[in-house]
Amino acid sequence: MSEATAKLPLWVQWIQVGATIFIALAATRIAYGQWQTAHQRVLLDLFERRMAMYEAMRDVVAGVLQTGRADHETYFRFLRATDRPHLVFGDE
Repeated sequence: MSEATAKLPLWVQWIQVGATIFIALAATRIAYGQWQTAHQRVLLDLFERRMAMYEAMRDVVAGVLQTGRADHETYFRFLRATDRPHLVFGDE
């Protein structure tokens, strides 16, 4: 390597520093956007699971209200619908 290419002018060095900082900031922004997207997806999945559990319980209750009785099948549908509410809604 010759001496002329070994030492770049000061303005080129400043451009390299600025480009490096810009690329690092852009990569940080992209990573933050990906985190936000993943977080929103988790919230949407949780909502969908809660809604599915709510609809299953609503269907069971509507069936009991229509017929005025709860047979074994209705009871087992209710148990399946309310199997793990603490995992979806929390312990509270």
